Order: sequence, then structure tokens, then C-alpha cells
Amino acid sequence: MNLPYFAYGSNLSKKERHSSDLSGLRLLSPAILPDFALAFTRYSKKWQGGVSDIVARRGSHVPGALLKVEDSKTLEALDYKEGYFKNSPEKSAYIRKEYTVLLPDGSMTRAFSYEVRDKESFIKPAESYFNTIKSGLRENRLSCEHLRAAAENKQPELYPALLFIYGTLMRGESHHYMIKNLSPVNIKEALCRGRLYMLNGYPGLVLDNTAKCPVSGELVEFQKDSDPFKSLDDYEDFSGFIGKDFASVEESLYYRTLISVTAGENCSCLAWTYVYRGSLKAAKVISSGSWRTHKAR
Repeated sequence: MNLPYFAYGSNLSKKERHSSDLSGLRLLSPAILPDFALAFTRYSKKWQGGVSDIVARRGSHVPGALLKVEDSKTLEALDYKEGYFKNSPEKSAYIRKEYTVLLPDGSMTRAFSYEVRDKESFIKPAESYFNTIKSGLRENRLSCEHLRAAAENKQPELYPALLFIYGTLMRGESHHYMIKNLSPVNIKEALCRGRLYMLNGYPGLVLDNTAKCPVSGELVEFQKDSDPFKSLDDYEDFSGFIGKDFASVEESLYYRTLISVTAGENCSCLAWTYVYRGSLKAAKVISSGSWRTHKAR
């Protein structure tokens, strides 16, 4: 298996991995599974309670970690722990599948993970299992907010309910009506690291942490129970993550990812944005980093 493994549950814990003969898993990087939410949809006799699963939820995400599978023996041990039987998938507790995951720099890559085959309604996790996942999240310096929400059986929400925009969707621009129609809670000025390019009458953001001039834009806050990204994904020519293979996502002109945004003095947060993936051969850098400043020339 050449793909890395995306862990989001008890396997985030180094102690749990070693106790399950998974010492052949080597930590690579934190990662995010976009457009999914954590849930507890299967009962485990071992843990005496619900165990983790992922369910589709556009605009949400599941924090986790990428691990390298060092050898076939480790993969076999991992499949066994997850109750996945390659030759008899109909008997499996979990199914091994490929997903698109996001890296800390906003780029994306392929990984495999496990998803419950026959999902049940909410099953409360045992305290010991909850604490094992919490320990693994903290060990990898990841948020526990989604874990608490899932353990309380809260409906999956936008996570985060924030979008960074930098072009024609901003206030006063030609397509701001799309944002307005989505009933945003708040809009304020914001900045992000990257380079802005002039394309065919519209700008494109390319992430670049070394860029000296930040990109100016706006941070839009939505209701947490809303679904703004269905229409916005279509507008940005993004195929979406759910039910799409990595090749389909790569073919999109833009893709949606999570980046660090600064809004106000020393106030940074995580927000969704759309990053340009097309050719830059005929594109010119907008040196000011501001679409409005560029237009005013």
C-alpha cells in the first residue's frame, strides 16, 4: 500500500497503536478529511460502546493524521483491527476506501482510511474510548471540539462556518449577490498568505506562505446549520469531495481548502477558501494582493 493512512479515531493514540501491533505505522503529518463529520455509528464489544466513523457533511471536516504504512504486515494488522476483510467485504465491520485529504499548507493528497459499512443510529462511546481518541488528538495537537460534539450526538455543522473570499464575491463586486442570498451572519475584512493572479477577468488565489504581500479579502461567517457550499462549489467549478475520486478533484479549476486567515489585529482563524489550480502561463501576479486595488487602476 503506497498511500498513507488517515487516522481519525483511536489509532491517533501512539499507545493504542503499539498495543494493537501497529508499530509499523509512522507519523507523517496532521491532516484534515474535508466534507465529513465524526460520528459514532457502530457498537464495539471490546470498547463496550460506540466507535468512531465518518459521515458525509459538506463544509465540515474531521481532523486527523497521516501515517505511513511501513510494510504489508502492518497493513494486515490494521485491516484486522478495523474488522476489514479484503476477500469478504460483506462480512467487514469497516470498509477500506480512498479519500482526498487536506494538508496543513492547504494542498491536497490521497490517503486511505476506514468507514463503517453498516451504519447504525448514534451509539454513545464509552468513556475509555472517548479518552483514547482525546489523548490521540492532543498528542497530535489537534482540536477536540468535533469529538465532543459527536459524542453528544449533535447534528454535524459547518466546521468552520467561515469562508475567505478575495474577488468577485466580495461586497460591491459583480457576484456578491450569491453571498447575500446565502444570508451571511457577518462579513469583515481579512488577509491570508498567498499570491493573487489576474486571470480571464477574475482573480485566482495560489497559496504561498513565502509571499511577502498578503492577499486582501473578506471573511464571511455563515449559520452553522446552513449549507452554503453546494451553490458556491458549483460557481467555483469545483466538483466537491464527496463521492469523487482524487483525479476528479484534481481536474477542478478551483478546489476548496482550509487556510489560516487574519481578521483584525492578531486574530487568526481557520476558514474555507477556493484555491486556483489552473495554468498560470498567461496569468499575471497582482502585486498589491488586492483585487479592488488592481481594478481601480
